[in-house]
Amino acid sequence: MKHTFVRPGIIDAAARVRAWVFGCLLCSAGVAHGDGLTPLDFEPNPGLLAAYLYVPAEVKNPAPLVVALHGCTQGAADFDDETGWTALADELGFLLLLPEQSRYNNPYRCFNWFSPLDRRRDLGEPESIRHMVKAVGARYPVDPERVFVTGLSAGGGMTSVLLATHPDVFAAGAVVGGVPYGCAPNLFLASACMSYGNRMVSGPAEWARLVFEAAPPGTERWPRVSIWHDTGDEVVNPFNAFTSMEQWTAVNGIDQVADSEESVGPHRRSVFADAAGVPRVELWITRAVGHATSIDEQTGCGHDDPARKTDFVTDADLCATRRIARFWGLAP
Repeated sequence: MKHTFVRPGIIDAAARVRAWVFGCLLCSAGVAHGDGLTPLDFEPNPGLLAAYLYVPAEVKNPAPLVVALHGCTQGAADFDDETGWTALADELGFLLLLPEQSRYNNPYRCFNWFSPLDRRRDLGEPESIRHMVKAVGARYPVDPERVFVTGLSAGGGMTSVLLATHPDVFAAGAVVGGVPYGCAPNLFLASACMSYGNRMVSGPAEWARLVFEAAPPGTERWPRVSIWHDTGDEVVNPFNAFTSMEQWTAVNGIDQVADSEESVGPHRRSVFADAAGVPRVELWITRAVGHATSIDEQTGCGHDDPARKTDFVTDADLCATRRIARFWGLAP
């Protein structure tokens, strides 16, 4: 889907390039949509996004729905097989929705998690994604209690936006190499957030307040959140993972002391549970993954083509996709 106009009020493309040059690699040459991805028609579309749907051969009834948001320089087809989501959809029978950014919105095709027009409820890209979910629900028997969202990098930033602004839509989410909600209120602070994290927000209560102000009044159900970040991430500072943990533990009304921890090879997982012992937040700190999704090719979880520079996956003998689905209660 192409558009020949720019949304009024959006900051000029040159300024967006300057802000994202710190965090993005070279633009991909084009967009190829893999086998099995079907364009999704939906409206309204204030964020001017495209959408693609993957429907496995056998779909559960009612069906869980996973929304997966690609990173900068990527398209929808770069975030399905590579990360293992389509294989897991085939195995578990859930629907997979892949929103897609255009260069007309952002020259590096980053979701605009920092834009005042794209980080609030009822506006811009979050509103488009909400209507994508609604359109899928009109065509298939989607379980409204099992709608999830995940994303890498800028897709992770938009995941934080969606979880904060639409807790009534998303039961849980996963932020991979991303930032907490409210890390940057505009374009000019986005690169600082990515490079250093926002050191001006003071503590978990303040991070939670940003979410409370963004969510619908009277919200009582808050999403469970899986957070993934690598110690060697040179694009988004790992400090953001810890502030994301502070944000979502405080939103869920729990403290920031892990209730359990485990190691998987060099990778470390911390789990934060509520008073009933239900895990509400998990924090994965990985090693030697970089700014990418961790996969495990040996177990059929994703694949990495060294010839492609826009995959942003690393075979680290750890399947982030399955682990995320397990935390959500989607996978056994």
